[in-house]
Amino acid sequence: MDVTSEQRVPLEDEVYADWALHPRESLVRPRREARLALARDRFSGLGQSGTLAAIESLA
Repeated sequence: MDVTSEQRVPLEDEVYADWALHPRESLVRPRREARLALARDRFSGLGQSGTLAAIESLA
């Protein structure tokens, strides 16, 4: 399948096995909480990924 020739998002239309549905659904809340925690940290100035921030974190 050539993704570039179609107007689809990769893996969005993929079908999951029945056994995988519950484990995937159980990850929705932890992922949401992790994204929120990351957003809060970045808003407060933490979690910067620039070169200078990386060097300062090692000092």
